[in-house]
Amino acid sequence: MASPTTLSNGPMRHPTKAVLVVISMAASLGLATQGASALTRFQAQVACPIDGKQFMATMVGSFYQQGTRLDSKPLGSLTAPNPLPVCPENGFVMYENEFSVRELTAIKAIVLTAEYRQARSEHTDRYMVAYVKERLEDNNFDLGNLYLEASWEAESDKPALVQLYRALAIEKFDAFVKSDSSRSEDWWVASIIAAELDRLLGQFDAVKNRLGSLPPAPNNYFALAIDQIRSHALNRNAKPEEMIFRAKHDETLGFGAIRQLN
Repeated sequence: MASPTTLSNGPMRHPTKAVLVVISMAASLGLATQGASALTRFQAQVACPIDGKQFMATMVGSFYQQGTRLDSKPLGSLTAPNPLPVCPENGFVMYENEFSVRELTAIKAIVLTAEYRQARSEHTDRYMVAYVKERLEDNNFDLGNLYLEASWEAESDKPALVQLYRALAIEKFDAFVKSDSSRSEDWWVASIIAAELDRLLGQFDAVKNRLGSLPPAPNNYFALAIDQIRSHALNRNAKPEEMIFRAKHDETLGFGAIRQLN
């Protein structure tokens, strides 16, 4: 039997950086070619870290991103969020390629319970990652991103849960914003996406209050996202919307790309 595959494009520690890729200049200007538009998948043999059993998982080999929504969901020939391997017998979502012995001991104490099995039967994969990481006391910014990604999964898989996941993401982003006095890049991302999620929940007054309390945006990309979210909220539009880029010289990276650059 072949050994499990280690995937270079597999799970990463920071979901906010794993989900989004930099939008290229060609994509932002609408100049991308048809040849780059294919989504490809492949089968990989992986080993479940909970029980050690091997199984075949469908992974993304290549994809093409041509835009992004205001809630940072990438758009194009792709799956968002990128699917993660799920252990078939216990439902554990493999959000890392490797785990330490100490991490696995703590994770097994969560996954091998009736409570986990019940939640697993009701929720999406990214929600279950958040379920585990919240009990491991992960940081609120990453948890907010996981619930955000769960809302993207639920749009097609479990639409009745979309609003719940958006509300959970807002809760975690708000907790992070309150704890981060540095107004870091993550602080801005959390503040802006929380406002957008309020808009998607139809909470237009909350959007106005959030955006009205923000200091001047530190860059054009954040300012552009804020302006578009505010405009949609004023029009009482609660539908998901693509971010519209206004190209100026080399300023063609999207809001999603800002979350990727470090």
